[in-house]
Amino acid sequence: MSHFIIDCDPGHDDALAILLAARHLPLVGVTTVFGNSSVQNTTRNALAILDAAGLGHIPVASGAAAPLTGEVYTGESVHGKTGLDGANFPASTRTPSPLDAAEFIADAASRYDDLVIIAVAPETNVANAILRFPEVSKRVRHISV
Repeated sequence: MSHFIIDCDPGHDDALAILLAARHLPLVGVTTVFGNSSVQNTTRNALAILDAAGLGHIPVASGAAAPLTGEVYTGESVHGKTGLDGANFPASTRTPSPLDAAEFIADAASRYDDLVIIAVAPETNVANAILRFPEVSKRVRHISV
């Protein structure tokens, strides 16, 4: 079976995606991006979701705070100011990976020849990984959007 990264912007929908992926797939990491909320909030949310589910061994790498071009639009009108309003996850005591999301993706692509990225948020992290590390486009087996 392949190894997987979930590239997401954890609001309520991505919380479920993370939990399902971690339960059924060999998840090697979660990368976060702006979208449902700021990247600071989505990163905090990803760490809290994983910790609450007993999955604190799965690393989280923070990524893009804005698109490559254009303005930032968020889903806070749906997901609330934190991106997870209404969910009461305890705050994580962990910190994100020292690698940013693009570096994390490139590193994983060099370690796993069967890497699949499941991108369920703005694809800015994937774009940054390919722009900064062109070999990623040849090393990643699939990108599912």
